[in-house]
Amino acid sequence: MNRIKRLMSLLLAAACLFLCGCGSAFAQETLTLALYQGFPNYEEFEKTVRKSWQEIHPETELEIVDWNCYGENMPEDLDVFVIDATNLDLFAEKGFLLPLSEEDIREYDDLIPSFLDGCRVNGTIYVVPQILCTDLLYTREDDAELHDVRDLATLRTALGDSGLLMDKGSATIAVCMYM
Repeated sequence: MNRIKRLMSLLLAAACLFLCGCGSAFAQETLTLALYQGFPNYEEFEKTVRKSWQEIHPETELEIVDWNCYGENMPEDLDVFVIDATNLDLFAEKGFLLPLSEEDIREYDDLIPSFLDGCRVNGTIYVVPQILCTDLLYTREDDAELHDVRDLATLRTALGDSGLLMDKGSATIAVCMYM
């Protein structure tokens, strides 16, 4: 659990540094931040972000505000915010995001290329990936026919007529899908 908390705080602290002018050039008295409200264990995440920020920039107060990136107008005073990538094109077109270069992103080569592709609009990088949502298929050791499943087509073949109920619920959606 401590490794996860450290990773979460490092990801956000890194994003804050990249988007706020990096390193010692940062001179604001207060940084206003909106985190992604659907993050699992949000309260713990916010506490970890605050602690990590204080360690990196004790001279700058961190103000975390509530903002729902799905339905509310963006507050004008936000310095850094976390959005769902589904809104990336819209936010870039409206000028809410500053373009980033590969040099702006510390340890750029450590990021998975396909994830970075999703951070681009018309070839320009606008965000740093932070939370990756994906579907996982857990199998039992004796479910040998499911071990080689790599996509929906091979999953359908492996399941045959037996079917599978998938829980697609999260903080933002609550659906089930039957295949």
